[in-house]
Amino acid sequence: MLAESKMSSGERNWFQSRKVALIQCLLTVLTTFICYVVALAKGHVSLWPIPMISYCGVHAPEKYIFSIGLVCAAFLMFLFIWIVGECFTAFFSLSRTNQI
Repeated sequence: MLAESKMSSGERNWFQSRKVALIQCLLTVLTTFICYVVALAKGHVSLWPIPMISYCGVHAPEKYIFSIGLVCAAFLMFLFIWIVGECFTAFFSLSRTNQI
């Protein structure tokens, strides 16, 4: 608790960005895998050769899982980029004030 209170906001944001990036990657992989399993169960794709990712988002119901999962992953990617940008802004503003 005490160590966390001593961390600057840039360090906290950087730590949060790692969480967001991990969730984004897991969501992307999980969405793709679930869509493949559903498409395989419905007979929309074959087991071998493994289809392209986009083939798993063509037919209902897997196309709804595909759309929602990848849109959420894209939002998390945007959030990650925004947090990292804020960290860089905070870091460079601190380094400039220390130089003056």
